[in-house]
Amino acid sequence: MGAQPNQDWHQAELACPNAARLLANLAEVDRLRQELRLALYNCSPLVELTDDTMAYLDLSDRDARWATEAARASHLGREVQQTLLLPLLVGVGQSRFAAWVAAQMAGPGRARLVPAGGAAEFLADWPVAELPLPSATRERLLSFGLRTCGDCVAIALPDLQRQLGPDGLRLHRLCLGLDQAAINPWRSPPPCGVRRVLAGVVEDTESLRFGAPELASGLSRELARLGLAATRLRLVL
Repeated sequence: MGAQPNQDWHQAELACPNAARLLANLAEVDRLRQELRLALYNCSPLVELTDDTMAYLDLSDRDARWATEAARASHLGREVQQTLLLPLLVGVGQSRFAAWVAAQMAGPGRARLVPAGGAAEFLADWPVAELPLPSATRERLLSFGLRTCGDCVAIALPDLQRQLGPDGLRLHRLCLGLDQAAINPWRSPPPCGVRRVLAGVVEDTESLRFGAPELASGLSRELARLGLAATRLRLVL
């Protein structure tokens, strides 16, 4: 069968003894992430990067550079493909879930748009097994004979809630393309700093030598409080 994605290295080596292990160039990965952010921000100021494989953009604002959402989505696909040298799946919808489904349907290097007001019809054939719900809920829906979003929409909301509790309302809204999860845009963390005022005139480096550990300790505590880590340090005298 050979090696599989996300497989433990030792298992992969057993499955494919002649495999070569290539280590990631972390500096290059970081450079690509920065270029990807720039490409995405060129299309929208509100960008949420969920991981290195998926991003959500808020395209609700009008941009004079593109006459239609389709043109904007196509431009986004080209920009990212030129940055990563990989084809992009682009989906545009009025909710996160509808946009995600549209992207899965788009195909590599293409964009798919959910018609305005047509999310329920667009999602009607999407399988419940692929819904972002607990596995127990999906299994229960299948046991009821509900295979698609269209099947679920045909059931009255009170009946769904009676059978599934809070998941019933979430299911109903997902199948109608009405989930209201907002974009959580990525923002660069603010600069973090500490300071110490030295008494009198500093004529040699002794004061700095004794003050540096205190500053370093203070900076470490402040970074820990904010849940951050430093990659660059600047000393200003």
